[in-house]
Amino acid sequence: MFGLSLAPLVAFFLGLACAAAALLAGIFSNPQTILDWQVVQSWRIEWLLASVASFVAGILLKCPASPARSFEKR
Repeated sequence: MFGLSLAPLVAFFLGLACAAAALLAGIFSNPQTILDWQVVQSWRIEWLLASVASFVAGILLKCPASPARSFEKR
């Protein structure tokens, strides 16, 4: 699926789940004070950082093409 091996695919879906959690943290929270609002924003930042870290891990885990194979494609 998506042309990825297992490890990058898991990292991709984990990144999507973290991004969805950041979105849901903002939707389902009901801050009453400025302090509550700041707490919700820090949660969203943490989830977004986890999402970015997971996407970067997926990129780094993707197996690069060998030089011989990339030469044949040209």
